[in-house]
Amino acid sequence: MEIEIIKNFKELNPNPILTYEAISKFNIEILNTPPKSLEKIPEFITQYKMEELESFRQNKELHHLRATGFPDTISVMLVPRHEALYPEQVWVRIEKPIPSNENNVYIGKLLNLPDQDFGIHLNELLIVMIQKKENDAMAVSMQTLKELSY
Repeated sequence: MEIEIIKNFKELNPNPILTYEAISKFNIEILNTPPKSLEKIPEFITQYKMEELESFRQNKELHHLRATGFPDTISVMLVPRHEALYPEQVWVRIEKPIPSNENNVYIGKLLNLPDQDFGIHLNELLIVMIQKKENDAMAVSMQTLKELSY
């Protein structure tokens, strides 16, 4: 399979995160010559380099919660405050850690709305707590960052 580039990379405004599934269809060869245009790391890559999330990304107990190809996106159990609602899974992208004794509290952005009305909105920031179980962990959220600041 050959690919013809008809525009430059910046004009395409691509999604810079490539999954294995997306690139495994191509025959990729290592070049014998050094690349000429990558003297510095492109801006679209440096925005994902967050040292404060490195321990979160390397935590193997959380791998079963991650979206394939997106190490910062995890499945989170949204816990309701009202008895009429039931817990529901949502996708959350972890943005930064919150200092805690156990290093298990994070701020994350809600990526999909739950089916029930929890009173939260798409892209709202949630407080996410990682709760360790016997051999793995689960992620739980009970409140938004906005609620915490009141």
